[in-house]
Amino acid sequence: MTETMTDCPLDLAEALARTGGDQDFLRELLEMLVDDVPGRITSIRQAVAQQDADTVRAEAHTLKGAAANLAAARLAELALAVEQCGRSGELDGVEPLLAGIERESERVGSFARTLSP
Repeated sequence: MTETMTDCPLDLAEALARTGGDQDFLRELLEMLVDDVPGRITSIRQAVAQQDADTVRAEAHTLKGAAANLAAARLAELALAVEQCGRSGELDGVEPLLAGIERESERVGSFARTLSP
């Protein structure tokens, strides 16, 4: 692994505990999460354009759960913030959060590639 523990975008010990210590399985799950993010972001952006707060909330909730299950706390926090925007109907602040989700997803993907194949 090339990233230091402080650079790691997830709680590695927790993520490994959740995958029974299987780095290959963790890598696969992280890759699935990262592959899912662009579609979720597209759905959220479309929902924001249509002022569909319920869809914003639901899509962000799904992303938050997936990230939290893999101990990717920052990604989960960003998704929670989007979910809260959807819940409140205040959609003006969603776009900067989505940009953060994209950046954090890239970090997770880069980290996943450092795990043994």
